[in-house]
Amino acid sequence: MASVMTPFFLTGRPTRLPGDKPINMFSFSARFFRTAARLWVVCCLFVYSASAQDYTMTSYPGQSLAAGSNGYYESLPADYASSGKDYPLLVVIHGLGQLGNGSSYDLPKVVSVGIGKRLVERSLPGSFSDGAGTDYSFIVVVPQLVSETNAAASVNAIIDSCLKKYRVMTNRIYLTGTSMGGGIGWLTAGADNRMARRLAAFIPMAAHNMFDEQYAQPIVDEHLPVWAFHNQGDQVVLVYRTNFWIDGVNGLGADPVARKTIFPVDDHDCWTQATDPAFRENGKNIYEWMLGYTRAIEPLPVTLTSFDASMNRNGTQPVVNLEWITSVEENNARFIIERGTDGNTFREIARVSALNNPQGSTYSHADETVPSGVSYYRLSQVDQGGNRSFLGTRMVKNLPSATAGRIIVYPNPVTDRVGFALQSENKGRLLARVFDASGKIVHQSYSDKTTVAHNGSLATDLQPGFYVLETLVDGHSSRTGFLAK
Repeated sequence: MASVMTPFFLTGRPTRLPGDKPINMFSFSARFFRTAARLWVVCCLFVYSASAQDYTMTSYPGQSLAAGSNGYYESLPADYASSGKDYPLLVVIHGLGQLGNGSSYDLPKVVSVGIGKRLVERSLPGSFSDGAGTDYSFIVVVPQLVSETNAAASVNAIIDSCLKKYRVMTNRIYLTGTSMGGGIGWLTAGADNRMARRLAAFIPMAAHNMFDEQYAQPIVDEHLPVWAFHNQGDQVVLVYRTNFWIDGVNGLGADPVARKTIFPVDDHDCWTQATDPAFRENGKNIYEWMLGYTRAIEPLPVTLTSFDASMNRNGTQPVVNLEWITSVEENNARFIIERGTDGNTFREIARVSALNNPQGSTYSHADETVPSGVSYYRLSQVDQGGNRSFLGTRMVKNLPSATAGRIIVYPNPVTDRVGFALQSENKGRLLARVFDASGKIVHQSYSDKTTVAHNGSLATDLQPGFYVLETLVDGHSSRTGFLAK
């Protein structure tokens, strides 16, 4: 059951009538003054609400918008019920500390930080300018996730539910998240090309996950605007994670260029300042910046539910199994599978006829001619009229198996030298070699590893792109990917 938010100080225990038991004059007097104070506050709030309320905030404890979430808050423009207009949608994903079961006890956690807190405190205006002379009011939805497992799929489904429940401008869907929520946001926005194309802008704050080119590529392909925030001295989620994401996305050719703001603060909380409407960069706060971007949404003949690529072996023969699932198909002619080695240039390797089932279907294809190194698989769809839409790109690696040790490259992206730290019990002659995206060895060198923790440095002249560093010690290998700029 929905409940309009009520300040906690207006709630209290039921008052016993004086006739129920002998009157304690001290208790009765205290109750009298407490009741009078509450009535005074109610009057003040009524005056404030009548004169300054620009939006309504409602909680829905125990009500799920999608699997993986349970309970949510909504903020609707003050004229939502009467205007008949569509509005921009802003979905806010919380951090690890705000996970919960959606109960009336747990749910308020999600509005204890960031935009949710500002809505509760009414420190946000009711509308913002898009910079082109038009003001917009947001529909804001703040769901509570039950866990981090499959959270990106949950967020995607939450957006689907919002499109059914609210009057949403489908070309103005925005996503933001704090800490864990920022990391989930990267995985949601980069889940596939359709999802990246669905969003008009994305703002991660102190995102907790590591850069992954597989999720960055759709964001770049679909020109999704990104503005990331972090604190320089954050000891909960170190700032290099945001640096890697933004540098990595820009290294893939992001347009518009992904931007970041690093506050000189020794704290995890960067969202209090970032969400303050008074904070501006280049003349805009985050709300005005988001509204500066919009999408030209055209319905696709296909709704893609998932697209997966996995490396397997048939004996010694490497095989990449591709599988994708649709939930809706209409006027769909076929799917095209392409493969490339650099994430930019692709060659068609297969066509799969569409079943064109209105309820969706499951498709698969096995690539038995997998080259060595890193391969990218791109899936697209062609409708009956010959129009083509790209649905997503997946990356797989056909490299020697890693069996021991943990290796980190620093800095990442690298410039003129590749520094690395290897943690491994194995000792002896160490071979370090660098593979490019095609699997070709572009650098190798030898050194002696005499300790468990080993630091090394390679002088290289690498072109910008994705590489893999592999170390071999006593027959055991470790590897990790990195970017060069």
